[in-house]
Amino acid sequence: RAAWFDQTIAAAPVRLTPDSIGVIREHVGENAGLLSVLLERLAAVYGNGSKVDGDQVAPHLGEVGGVPPWDLTDSIDRGDTDKAVALLVRFVVAGQRHPLQVLSTLQNHYARALAVHGRGYGEFEAAKLLGAAPFQAKKAVELSERLGFRNIVRALELISTAELQMKGAAGSDLGRLAFGPEPGVDGLLVLEVLVARLSRLAPRTAVSGRRRSR
Repeated sequence: RAAWFDQTIAAAPVRLTPDSIGVIREHVGENAGLLSVLLERLAAVYGNGSKVDGDQVAPHLGEVGGVPPWDLTDSIDRGDTDKAVALLVRFVVAGQRHPLQVLSTLQNHYARALAVHGRGYGEFEAAKLLGAAPFQAKKAVELSERLGFRNIVRALELISTAELQMKGAAGSDLGRLAFGPEPGVDGLLVLEVLVARLSRLAPRTAVSGRRRSR
């Protein structure tokens, strides 16, 4: 995906500055279809071959794109609560994920960390154990070391509680409305609270430290 993005930007009908590329990359996320549409829009507005900076791109961004699951879990693992919640909304709404799908993603994330905890595995040994790609196994090992056993178990307890809340809501009249074809408000609210709590299990980072000092 990253290689395709770079190739498409290089072949764009307008000349994009580094700041405009950063704005576009953040906005498009994993929705590749938005990129081609946006580049065509910029060419129509500014003309083929025109130099376009970030301020010129911003008014024409349109619909925000979804984000891949690892962007969400990475921000949670860093303890960046604000960004994690913002990415969650994009993951659910723009990415059209059902709230229960998001729960499954989070559960697998922490279950992998629990499976490798205390084994002293490197990424390739962990990958074999988990049946996952090496980069996924490496993240599981790093998360296990960062959180420790108690916080991993706590994360799984929080996810289990959120699942019960969602399934309980799904059995009510409001829940049937909330868990229809479109992501429900109730389901998203449960996820926002969950993601905020999960992010607070992570060790304090420079991001959270700056927030405390303000």
